[in-house]
Amino acid sequence: MATDDQILARILYKLLNNKCFSKGHMLEERIVSSVPKHERGRAKDILKQAVRKGLILVYGKTEHGIAYQLNIEKLEEIIEFIKIHYAHYDALKIK
Repeated sequence: MATDDQILARILYKLLNNKCFSKGHMLEERIVSSVPKHERGRAKDILKQAVRKGLILVYGKTEHGIAYQLNIEKLEEIIEFIKIHYAHYDALKIK
């Protein structure tokens, strides 16, 4: 079972690797799809906590659901968090 920090790091990694900042965004359904099925409910709660912390911003509502993006002002903090808590951080497209 993954810790909350590991799940958050996986979510941040997915958003960062897909360049979801500035004009890029990703739907909640696609974000939590990177987490195993039995942990997706927890992943949605962790995503909402990350929004409250300011790591992730709500891009807006689309016809398919709520879209999210990374807070570009906290990009360095996000990258450091991923390096600490995510085992596959060396595959980051953005360094």
